[in-house]
Amino acid sequence: MEKVLIFTHGIDIDGYGGAILGSFAFENPKICFAENFNLDKLFQDKWNDGELDKFDRIFITDHCLSYDKCAEVDKDKTLRAKLKILDHHEARNDQNDFDFVKVVEKVNGKNVCGTSLFYEYLVNEGLLNKKPSFDKFVELTRAYDTWDWTKNGNLLANELNTLALAMGREKYILHMQNKLSTEREFEFSPDDKLTITNYQIWFRAQLQNMVEKVRVIKFDGYNAGYVETKELFKNDLATAVKKSKLAKDEDIDFMLMPITDRGTVSLRNIKENFDVNLIALRHGGGGHPGAASFPIKNLNFHESEQ
Repeated sequence: MEKVLIFTHGIDIDGYGGAILGSFAFENPKICFAENFNLDKLFQDKWNDGELDKFDRIFITDHCLSYDKCAEVDKDKTLRAKLKILDHHEARNDQNDFDFVKVVEKVNGKNVCGTSLFYEYLVNEGLLNKKPSFDKFVELTRAYDTWDWTKNGNLLANELNTLALAMGREKYILHMQNKLSTEREFEFSPDDKLTITNYQIWFRAQLQNMVEKVRVIKFDGYNAGYVETKELFKNDLATAVKKSKLAKDEDIDFMLMPITDRGTVSLRNIKENFDVNLIALRHGGGGHPGAASFPIKNLNFHESEQ
């Protein structure tokens, strides 16, 4: 039996998707959940203590090691041969210099995510068989993570994320494993729908309170909607502000949201073509044109306000 280690993002359904698919492709893979800015350290710690030597395959999904760390791995023939990195964040495009890394944002003109890249890899390598329930689960995860659901009205994608928020990571992963192993077609059960509805009622009340606290500041010379919030609210808060009268009246370019329970600052564009990744890169972070982040320790208003 192959021993498999999977590093994946630990705070959203795209990261959870890597753990879920891995559990079907391999027998008892070890899952290591990583935050945005600690992957290099986690990987290096396991490398230093010899743990990486115990595994036949190592995957990193919805994440990527830094360029310097990839260069170190590239010098280790044994480690390089069993490592595969699958990521979709524009800030990591340079890592495509290494043959064990695949960073891609679109496939055939369609936005992709860590889960969809991992699914494609597992199927193409003969490690996982395609089936309708997998296809739909991956597509809903992809649509939510890339924000495509907001463009095509795919409410099921948003509801999948809501279910994950309501259940929490561990319960959600177990629930999806059970659902995908027993159902040919992916559908929400009556209990799922009740959980989603109850959570949405609570969430909408909390969200409205957050929107009312948004103030507009100058950051890097642009108009930013600023509000402190929790990880839980960041995506929906940005969407709510985008639809609000405030966004138009104050000509808001993007949302600047210190995440109080994560130690990061989340950026989400309000104007469709505003690239928040460029802002994040200036402050030691990165991400996508529409969604990015950087460490909260790098939030300096004196340097940013103009």
